[in-house]
Amino acid sequence: MKRHSLSLSALVLALGFGVPAFAASTGNPLCAAKEAEVERQMDMAREQGNRERLRGLETSLERIRTHCTDDELLADAEEEVRDSLEDLEEQRQELEEAIQEGDTDEIEDRREDLKEATDELEEHTRELEALRNQAGR
Repeated sequence: MKRHSLSLSALVLALGFGVPAFAASTGNPLCAAKEAEVERQMDMAREQGNRERLRGLETSLERIRTHCTDDELLADAEEEVRDSLEDLEEQRQELEEAIQEGDTDEIEDRREDLKEATDELEEHTRELEALRNQAGR
């Protein structure tokens, strides 16, 4: 899966603050929002004098401008949900095995793992829905 330098959470946060006017003209408003978020982070890096961070963000911005499409961002978010579902199922199976073995400590560990997997799935699902809503899909 192709990873993006910005988390989907940061993208969703950026979307919540509105998309600049150029976003509508690009045909990829999600990418435009992502671009705006990178530019915001670049401003912060400049203010803080963080040259290394600024260089990394410049590379990210160039990649966004060159390769980003809304369809790709949505596909990545959908893949995150699928991966989270797989992880959740794996954690359920491991909990079932621990229950069958009767190891109390292992059961508690697996319950915690299952809770984390559930939380991750919920987060990824919310992010995907936010992207879909922003894209009007």
